[in-house]
Amino acid sequence: MPAIIFLLIALLGSVCTTRTQDQVPANRKQARAVRVANGAIKLDGQLDDPAWAQAAPISDFVQKEPNEGAAPSEPTEVRIVYDDTSLYIGARMTSKDPVSIQAPMSRRDNVNEAEFLQVSIDTYLDRRTAYSFAVSASGVRADGYHATDNQFPVDFTYDPVWQARTRVDAQGWTAEFWIPLTQLRFSESPDMVWGMNVRRYTPTLNEDDYWVGIGRTERGWASRFGELRGFEGVEPRRRVELYPYVAGASRVSGDRDPANPFDDGRNLEARTGLDLNMALSSNLTLDATINPDFGQVEADPAEVNLSTF
Repeated sequence: MPAIIFLLIALLGSVCTTRTQDQVPANRKQARAVRVANGAIKLDGQLDDPAWAQAAPISDFVQKEPNEGAAPSEPTEVRIVYDDTSLYIGARMTSKDPVSIQAPMSRRDNVNEAEFLQVSIDTYLDRRTAYSFAVSASGVRADGYHATDNQFPVDFTYDPVWQARTRVDAQGWTAEFWIPLTQLRFSESPDMVWGMNVRRYTPTLNEDDYWVGIGRTERGWASRFGELRGFEGVEPRRRVELYPYVAGASRVSGDRDPANPFDDGRNLEARTGLDLNMALSSNLTLDATINPDFGQVEADPAEVNLSTF
């Protein structure tokens, strides 16, 4: 019996090792971010800033749909630069027929019916979690957090402060991302490396192109990302967000009780408060709420005794 148990453990370990090796690519793609001067990028959706020419473009995309592993029908180039405070992503999506580019307007996080570009970043390089930033050809933004090593589902409640601008021209369309480093969590390192993948979706062709292609029958998401290198002198910044608010309300009584001195027919109310979100470290955040209430509580009596007793 002990020999059989040992054999089963050995077989299980062999299967787990094979599956892990199958999920982790041997040679990962690499891209390089380039440091530029502060203010070198003007966020207008056009890639005419000289700073963009300093970065080598990422262009070796592959199809996932409809022809897995094939070359894309239309080329895509993505460049990445950064300065002391922000990460910038510039992309050129070439189109043979720019008039047919689908660019409907919609709410945030709803870009599935439009042509869009998505950049996913594993800032911790834990090969498990990732942040995704996307923009459609019409400028609609989408962002989400991958809590596990899966592309789906995505937590769309992740709403960092960032901006994107797009522009449609005779060659296709262009996009620029501005992502403050305060909105990204990462660990400080002299040789910092992030995981990254880039996706372009073209609904008119029903085509999905990826920088790092993940097959339909393969598992994993962040664990298969390529590597983004080139960061120098980038330090995590403490994020402090304050959300003060003031609210008012009025309850109008049409047939108020004249014997009630606290009901003047309007019953105006006012509320104020403050929400605090502060990053104490790269993986610890303090959330606090100040919500003073000086109004009546349920324990207070509903009647006022004006007698001597």
